[in-house]
Amino acid sequence: MKYEYIPIPKSNRMKKIATALFFGGLITVIVGAINVIPFRSVIQFCGVVLMTMSIMVMVKCVLKAYRYRIEDLGEGDELLVDEITRNACVTVCRLELSKLKSVKKWEECDKELRSKRRYSYCPDVLESGTYLIEFHESNHDNTAETIRIRLSPDEKLISIFNAYTAKNAEKQDME
Repeated sequence: MKYEYIPIPKSNRMKKIATALFFGGLITVIVGAINVIPFRSVIQFCGVVLMTMSIMVMVKCVLKAYRYRIEDLGEGDELLVDEITRNACVTVCRLELSKLKSVKKWEECDKELRSKRRYSYCPDVLESGTYLIEFHESNHDNTAETIRIRLSPDEKLISIFNAYTAKNAEKQDME
């Protein structure tokens, strides 16, 4: 294994959002139980929706962690992203670093690039300091679709990505 990094969430904003949604839903369900209020079932339904949203935020954002690995699996170095939950560790992304196109800071990306489809493997959903990493789908076809992922790498991982970006650009110029 060449390198491994597990990003740590910088804030607990998503925990606060999930807690607020849950208690907001709980209060709404309790208020909906009062017999005097009209449309009680609609109010209770809204409370159940809020509690469901809080559970979804917890499962999607709070109870997951990611591990970024760079390994040589025989055909060159690859970036592997593992999703770590309480019960399992599953590899959710596997990309060859020989197809690395660019590394851009999320804040420096224009609005059009931010709106394009991407996969996010960040522990902090709403935080800054993340990077947009682009990969070619094919080494030989420049018109092939670009794969974009959003990561929260450390400085060493960024330097590894930049080295591969320079190496791949040099290789493209030779062809």
